[in-house]
Amino acid sequence: MFAVAQPIPKEYQVDEIDDGEARSMEVRRRAAKLNVFSVNYCNSCRVLKPLRAHHCKICRRCILRMDHHCPLLQVKYRLYY
Repeated sequence: MFAVAQPIPKEYQVDEIDDGEARSMEVRRRAAKLNVFSVNYCNSCRVLKPLRAHHCKICRRCILRMDHHCPLLQVKYRLYY
């Protein structure tokens, strides 16, 4: 069964920092605050990616539990269970 996918919440947004090491420290600090155990970061969206989140190249944003993007309906789907 499929459901419409949801974008990643705003609290996962990481401030834009040019310095790579400072950005890495900010990403780890934010991950600890949100209790995210695997620290995955999307350079395109500048967000922490929780488990099973993926970047949709068609929509140009990260989606929670994304399964596929339907080109006919222009809708993203996630696995519902």
